[in-house]
Amino acid sequence: MVASELDIEQPQQLTAYLQGRGKLRAGEVPEIRPLGGGVSNRVVLVRRASGEAWVVKQSLPRLRVEVEWFCDPGRGTKEALATRWLERLLPPGTVPRLVFEDPDRHLLAIEAVPDPHQNWKSLLLSGQLEASHVQAFARLL
Repeated sequence: MVASELDIEQPQQLTAYLQGRGKLRAGEVPEIRPLGGGVSNRVVLVRRASGEAWVVKQSLPRLRVEVEWFCDPGRGTKEALATRWLERLLPPGTVPRLVFEDPDRHLLAIEAVPDPHQNWKSLLLSGQLEASHVQAFARLL
């Protein structure tokens, strides 16, 4: 299965891919739910019966916008590399762990942030600015 053939937003395709790669046991069927905000990536949550959960991202060659806007789907490899470095540089638990990467299919999977949580970008866009969040982010930088 090449990158253009795999659509991770199709649960059966993603399940078969994950089983074929040994990331899921044969016959294991996880909960798969698309996550919002994917303009440059397909983004889904994969939740296993064990409670383990991943966010799987697949870089798109064309952004999901009205105008034709193309970009290199290989950028996911750079995101995976950055995630590995941040895991080494920042305090444990600061950055979700990289679970796996598949550069040929422009995929990466990271540990999902445990529920309940709120996305900082969503909070900022809704006008909820917390000084403690900004201070924590500034310390990490």
